[in-house]
Amino acid sequence: MLRTLRVLVALGAVAALGDAFASEPKDDIKAAARSLAGKANYTWTSETEGLPFPMSPLEGKTEKDGFAIVSQDMNGDRLTAVLKGTNGAVKLAAGWKTAAELPEPGFGGGGPPDFSAMMGRRLLGAKVPANELVDLVDKVKEVKLVKGRLEGDLTEEGALALMPFGRGRPGAGGPGAPKIKATLRVWLKDGELQRYELATDMTMQTPMGEMNMSPTTTVRVKEVGTTKVEAPAEAKQKLAATK
Repeated sequence: MLRTLRVLVALGAVAALGDAFASEPKDDIKAAARSLAGKANYTWTSETEGLPFPMSPLEGKTEKDGFAIVSQDMNGDRLTAVLKGTNGAVKLAAGWKTAAELPEPGFGGGGPPDFSAMMGRRLLGAKVPANELVDLVDKVKEVKLVKGRLEGDLTEEGALALMPFGRGRPGAGGPGAPKIKATLRVWLKDGELQRYELATDMTMQTPMGEMNMSPTTTVRVKEVGTTKVEAPAEAKQKLAATK
């Protein structure tokens, strides 16, 4: 009887150990993203380095089942967008505007491009980290543990989807086709998301010739559970009117 009990205990320990090793790194990342999504609120920053032009950090805050507010400096002005679900409004000089109300950037139209409209669209397209991370990890081929972080390369199709201005055309090939490689790196602590990094190396054709860029975007999560999210009344009214 005692021998049988020992055997059962040993088998149980082996099974538990097997379950622990069966956990896939991708699943660990998604579990951390789900945990973050379940928090009452949090703040994040997104900084990009390696661009041919300077870009100020994007700052955001969000609350569960509520609003997300993202902001970024542009030429000394502060642009702010308020998001809820699939709707959003950004504050420009002419007031709060939805994506449908924004003017076209104006590239190639003979006049100067409207950079505020371009940045406004960028802010309206921002994703909260809990959602963006799941979207990115779904584009990764395989995730491995590398020097204390989880890391993996994106598929060709997944990387091409990151090309700016809709230039990514999976499978297009041929001379002049955009080329890009992207690697996702994720840092967790006790199963919770600390930060993630997207490093890219891209080549694309522009009116000025071939352009090579190697930007790296780092997203850091902080103030989990202590962030206050207060959307402006004008933004709430704008979003209510777009439903």
